[in-house]
Amino acid sequence: DRILPRQPISPRTRQHALSRSHLWILAVVLLFYLTASLDVLVVKVLYSRVQAGHYLRLELLGKILFLLASSLGMVIFPLVMRAAQEGRDTRNYLVQGSLYFCLVSLLLWSSGLFFRDQWLELVFGTKIGADWKVVGLLIGSRVFQAYILMLIYYGAVFLERLALAAMLGMLVGEALLLWQFHDSLLAVAFSSAAASLAGAVFLLWLSLQVRSKVPTDDMAGGSFLS
Repeated sequence: DRILPRQPISPRTRQHALSRSHLWILAVVLLFYLTASLDVLVVKVLYSRVQAGHYLRLELLGKILFLLASSLGMVIFPLVMRAAQEGRDTRNYLVQGSLYFCLVSLLLWSSGLFFRDQWLELVFGTKIGADWKVVGLLIGSRVFQAYILMLIYYGAVFLERLALAAMLGMLVGEALLLWQFHDSLLAVAFSSAAASLAGAVFLLWLSLQVRSKVPTDDMAGGSFLS
């Protein structure tokens, strides 16, 4: 159903509101990348160069899959913005995007696990020894993070402060997990994957509450929840 604004919105007002929304997205994305890099920072600080280098090599495989999966967020963002400007509900884009994301992620995760030797040889040019439990958790962590990024592109325009608060909560939660579980690379990867999964589920729940409306100046800093 179309959701009509209460009063006509001038192009200047609309442009200003959308510019403000872009600033919210920028703030949330910056906080997201800080959270997504927290496990790498912990490994660099607490582990030797050899162990940290080994973790970073394995993490690079997850990061490649993250870049592939997160591209859906760049596709969904202009569609959501256009629908919001027209006053239409955008949740159908969330459902469709989530279904496509699950399909793409399942293919990437499966290929990363079943063809891990080929992936590592392709990335590094040689075979390296790897703990595949760590690899599986890192791939899972980066896939969940890619979904979070897609949800940010979808919902940050409407959630604004709530999206920022959700990312702050994820940052604190992952920091607590890493503080409690950091005695091995496997524990670090588990902490990252658990925090990413919890963050993805919570942000999805928030996004499902959104009933999108055209942003206006009198909505500054607000949330658009049904």
